[in-house]
Amino acid sequence: MSFGESFGVPVGAFFIVDALAGRHTGLIAGLAATWFVALARKVITGAVPGLVLISVVLLSLQTGLAFMTGQTWIYLLQIPLAKFLLCVVFARTAPTTSPIVGRLAGEVVSLPHVWITHADLHKFFRAATWLWSVIFLVLSLSLTAMVVTQPLETAMLASTCGSIFLAVIGAGICTIWFRRIIRRLGLSLTFTAA
Repeated sequence: MSFGESFGVPVGAFFIVDALAGRHTGLIAGLAATWFVALARKVITGAVPGLVLISVVLLSLQTGLAFMTGQTWIYLLQIPLAKFLLCVVFARTAPTTSPIVGRLAGEVVSLPHVWITHADLHKFFRAATWLWSVIFLVLSLSLTAMVVTQPLETAMLASTCGSIFLAVIGAGICTIWFRRIIRRLGLSLTFTAA
């Protein structure tokens, strides 16, 4: 399940329609996009994933509150909420035998299963999962503060720039760290055609 479906689609719909037709229409478009995703998932897969269901409920409440209070920042709280949910997901898997960074590495880079379960690499995957959990927590807290205290455009610019900056820093740290560990273990990576 993609966080993009739950949080990116409604925010994207909101900003596009907001720019074209105004704030209230943007709020309705964001909510409609979320319901569309939920219905499409139900029709295509026969089930609505829990994250999409949570998004539908939260966004329905947030949109209602935004209309009642006239405060758009209530609607935009889903962005830091998404970061917080990522923080929780990463933190929950970090102390387990299957930290999410190890699973993602296995899917994205096609690491051999032996590598993912190797004791030293497993420690790395656990620590890297904690690192990403902290990154998502920092993003969540800082974005919440920005959404509540800054104008909409400033908050969105800060959200985008902050997310990109921390993602690049986190990826860089993990890459250098991982390369040092595999060198120390005498392992090597080779890139081949898929």
